Amino acid sequence: MACSKKVYEPFKDIFPQKMKVIPYWVSPPFLNEKNRREELRKKYNLSESNIAIGVIGRISPTKGQVFCLESLFPLLQDKKEVVLFFGGSSDFENPQEEKILKSKAEESSFSERIKILGAVEGLDFYDALDILIVPSLWEEPFGLVAVEGMARELPLVVTRSGALAETVLDGETGFVVEKDK
Repeated sequence: MACSKKVYEPFKDIFPQKMKVIPYWVSPPFLNEKNRREELRKKYNLSESNIAIGVIGRISPTKGQVFCLESLFPLLQDKKEVVLFFGGSSDFENPQEEKILKSKAEESSFSERIKILGAVEGLDFYDALDILIVPSLWEEPFGLVAVEGMARELPLVVTRSGALAETVLDGETGFVVEKDK
């Protein structure tokens, strides 16, 4: 079994009769839980005029949080209503990345609109957002965060990384951008 075509491709000729693609799924709360947007936006001090953009996942060079932050500086400059959230704990293999992310956020002229929250509850995090970004720089084998975001009816922006481009249909279920843009 493979979780995506991206994972399936290298093995399809080795095990042609035995290989199947069975994508991951989200747990029932992502589909069934009531959206608590109003309550959660209060928790994060967001007004209705704010546009909350979020990234969730372990803070790691491969997950692209620093790349994402730097890419969004022009948007933060132009749109004062944008607030950027990073949810996730530090990568145990590379704890420096969180320090780099925090440093870049603090040194920017938008630091009051960049929130680095540490570990967060996924459902609560998603429900406070207006847009979810998955800025992975490595070849994602699936992209469960993207599926969770879709289950919570969030617009998505993902990088063309591994199976993310399978999971998100560019222009239909979200937007797929190049990793180097």
